[in-house]
Amino acid sequence: MSMTRLAILVALVGLINGCAEEVNACDEASSRLVARSYVLTMPLLGKDDEMIPLMRSNPGHFTPDGGAIQCMESLGAALVRGGLKLSREYSGGSAQEKFGGSMPQGLAHLPGQVDQSMNNYGSNMFTMGQELLWLAKVLPSAAQGNYTPYNTPGTPTRKMASQVMPVYRMLCQMDPSICQLMLNLLNEMAPQIEQQIYILARQLRS
Repeated sequence: MSMTRLAILVALVGLINGCAEEVNACDEASSRLVARSYVLTMPLLGKDDEMIPLMRSNPGHFTPDGGAIQCMESLGAALVRGGLKLSREYSGGSAQEKFGGSMPQGLAHLPGQVDQSMNNYGSNMFTMGQELLWLAKVLPSAAQGNYTPYNTPGTPTRKMASQVMPVYRMLCQMDPSICQLMLNLLNEMAPQIEQQIYILARQLRS
């Protein structure tokens, strides 16, 4: 992960904590499990062959009151609230309003870019939070061998993924190299996403 992206993540932690209510702090083990679970269950990438053993080897963490599930709920709720707040603030052109008339010549476009970037970060935070809240609901059942809730798309992202899956599979049959390229891209992104989740979880304060 680049230092710039890491700095942005750390800067957003204050916003997330400010939007958290009745937060359960995430310890080291819980944070690692949450981050790993998020990546292993990502749509299209989904690695059930790794996720199932992860739950079985950490049964205490994947009960409704377990550390990983409690961490997912706290972080997910904070990300949803923080993402909404960020998107609302910058979708109205906050940076443009504050700095648009005072930028040096040639830099007048920067406030607009800041608004767009922060709005995008807010949207991504919100989506990530939705996924974590959903996982917190369905993984305890999956850990007990009931995969029906987990296999039922329960977020907009997963519903969209289920809709494009038939097309994706058809493309894989027509040209396997396309699927391999997509999988390679997802596998390259996975470690960065896992680290992002871990950092946010560890910085979450009770």
